[in-house]
Amino acid sequence: MKFSHLHIYFICYIVSFLKLFGELKKGLPGISQKVLTDNLRSLEENGLVIRTAYAEIPPRVE
Repeated sequence: MKFSHLHIYFICYIVSFLKLFGELKKGLPGISQKVLTDNLRSLEENGLVIRTAYAEIPPRVE
């Protein structure tokens, strides 16, 4: 996989802090939800990010 500058930025930001999606979105101003979601999915597919979904109400994903 070829990493974009956004992938590297996301990795550094995520490694610095365990983040929920909403926290990531707030901490990365100027990035749309679609771009953030697409990049996180790409990182997850490549084994660089682990997504954990909890069966709670309201739903929580880390």
